[in-house]
Amino acid sequence: MTLKTSPVEELPGLNLTSMIDVVFLLLIFFMVATNFSQPKQEIGVKLSGGAGLQAMLPAPDKLEVSVARDGNLLLDNKPITLMELTSTIRAKHAQFPGLVVGVSAARDASCDALHSTMATVRSAANVEVRFSLMR
Repeated sequence: MTLKTSPVEELPGLNLTSMIDVVFLLLIFFMVATNFSQPKQEIGVKLSGGAGLQAMLPAPDKLEVSVARDGNLLLDNKPITLMELTSTIRAKHAQFPGLVVGVSAARDASCDALHSTMATVRSAANVEVRFSLMR
């Protein structure tokens, strides 16, 4: 006698591959979108009274020396001689060691006037010198 066997019915299964992909995409999105800043910390600073301090003078970052066509010198658009220029640069350099002196010359200024001006500026103090031509 043969036994009757019914075919075994397979239960329907769930395909989890696409659901795992979606979960990983959401995880990556939230990791990228989250702000991982650290909390701000306060630092205690004790300031001195400042009773003996003087007000700071604004340091002139640059002196402008112009050599005109006729050889005359202008310091910040005021006429000046070579001797006055030397003393002015020395005084400003003593106050502000990082002084920069800009020398600008007219295109048709004499080479002698320009040379003497540059030599005066260099001999006055150890300052940075920048040169330009005026239009």
